[in-house]
Amino acid sequence: MAECQTVRPHSDIRDQIFAGVMDATTTAAITAERDGVLAGIDRAREKAVELGLTVLYWAEDGMWIAEGEKVLLVRGNPKQVAQAEEVLVGLIAKSSGIATAAHKAVSHARGKVAIVSGAWKKMPPDLKFLVREAITTGGANFRIVNQPFIYLDKNYVRMFGGIRETLKAVSGFQDMLKVIQLKGETGGIAAEAEEAVLGGADILMVDTGQTADAETVEAYLTAAGIRDKVKIAFAGGVKIEDIPGLAEKDIDILDIGTQIVDAPLLDFRLDVVEVQRAGEEKNTLLELNLLEKTELWVEDIFMNGANLTDIASVVAETLNLERKEVLVVDVRDNHITLDILRRTIQARDIAGKEGEILDRLAHLPGVRLGEDARIHSEGILGLIALPPEEVEETFRRSEQMVEEIRARVARRVKVFPSGFEVKRGMIRDTNSPMIAEEFRRRGYNVATGGIMDDDEDSIAMHLLRAVEEGYGLVITTGGVGAEDKDRTVEGLLRVDPMAATSWIVKYQKGSGRHQKAGVRIAVGVVGETTIIALPGPNDEVKVALEVLFRELPHQPGKTVLAERIAGALREVLKAKNQAHESCHFDHHYMCHHSR
Repeated sequence: MAECQTVRPHSDIRDQIFAGVMDATTTAAITAERDGVLAGIDRAREKAVELGLTVLYWAEDGMWIAEGEKVLLVRGNPKQVAQAEEVLVGLIAKSSGIATAAHKAVSHARGKVAIVSGAWKKMPPDLKFLVREAITTGGANFRIVNQPFIYLDKNYVRMFGGIRETLKAVSGFQDMLKVIQLKGETGGIAAEAEEAVLGGADILMVDTGQTADAETVEAYLTAAGIRDKVKIAFAGGVKIEDIPGLAEKDIDILDIGTQIVDAPLLDFRLDVVEVQRAGEEKNTLLELNLLEKTELWVEDIFMNGANLTDIASVVAETLNLERKEVLVVDVRDNHITLDILRRTIQARDIAGKEGEILDRLAHLPGVRLGEDARIHSEGILGLIALPPEEVEETFRRSEQMVEEIRARVARRVKVFPSGFEVKRGMIRDTNSPMIAEEFRRRGYNVATGGIMDDDEDSIAMHLLRAVEEGYGLVITTGGVGAEDKDRTVEGLLRVDPMAATSWIVKYQKGSGRHQKAGVRIAVGVVGETTIIALPGPNDEVKVALEVLFRELPHQPGKTVLAERIAGALREVLKAKNQAHESCHFDHHYMCHHSR
């Protein structure tokens, strides 16, 4: 029967769940699942820091984000990332949903009427500040006017016994505007409006939801010759889809309540995109291919009633392997043969382990070792017999050699242009010479590859060949657009299916020449090689290089690097929009872009 472990009150069960991997460094990305206005990022960053996370990248509050766009990248231990999914996603989703609704309302008003949302006052205290921020981020106001004012609602009117009496009670506040709610409770709307004006009201809040009431108040103010002195606000279940029609009325302010503050969440998701386990980099440097030499011979061993499963288990545990990865495949009078069911193995897991294995085997029931007992292998597994006193010096020399090789690889760059228009000489490749010059000035060795066809199989072949040739950085230009012929990102994904991709701009798929959802760049990693797919325009490549030279020394990881390059390129597109009338941006960006 399984035992049930009692968790102490107030303890966090994740401490137990993640106990074995708490030293892993985990990078996570929060990604938009729908288009909308981003809000809550500043608050999310503060919460992330409170959780102990490092914030690597964030998008700006108020920007228009597209589906699939990363808005926040954080790094920490597994527990912190799990907490981030609970805390940060909801915070951003709620704020962005409100901001998106507010933005939609303001857009529908077309500048003809002010949009406010005063319903934040009815929210729980801990949510009020968040909701107000989201409303303003979306472009609306949470106050009916920006000047100091007193808002007198129906309950004030009821307690003072009438509109005139209520306004008289606040008449001493000369430096504050008087806003009073009209609901037709003390008489007709026209009568209430007249009483409010005579009492000194500056803004009449017609809170009935009936358009005819707003028209009645407007008619009274116009007839009295004071329409320019008193503002009309209108509220009462107003829906966002009602705004275009109401904007044509003579109304100054529309108060949209639940349609903004109770707007649906703008969906986001958190994905773990990179995990670096403690010691992983060190061991990876010395991961060795067994080259089909996977057998171990234990010689001068004698058995009488021994359990072969126990023997295989001892070897597996000592070499830090799974039990199922070691089999006893042959037994003779004075030796046995074991097979390691792996293609690669960590050198530090096997080097100098002969003595430990033999000692543990000698303590198994039914096993006796002779004076000449030893372990033998014809391949890499022969490191098991390395004298223990030589292990550290051997690894020191090996690691030094690997670091030297890695350093040389990191300084080798290969550049690939792409596209039929370049290959046919229709346009000149200005990118490759410029990239080569910039890297050479910084001490890199640079080679230019052939012009890649717009074919993902061919692109993947070129990239893999560059990896095999020992280039630490491979840069491609062109072929990242939204047309069907643009295949560079797809080719890179063939080489690294987990490559990080980041949108520069999104389109409506299938509109015009756009056969894909937008323009995106990509960063992949294969072994020691980082592969970066950039757009074709020369000015965009220059901007991307500035980011590269700034970020590469810090080794930010492919996800962070991709988003930082994409973020810089989005700024380029915004600048282009200001210079070219043919480009159209929705809010922060939405542009027709071609290479």
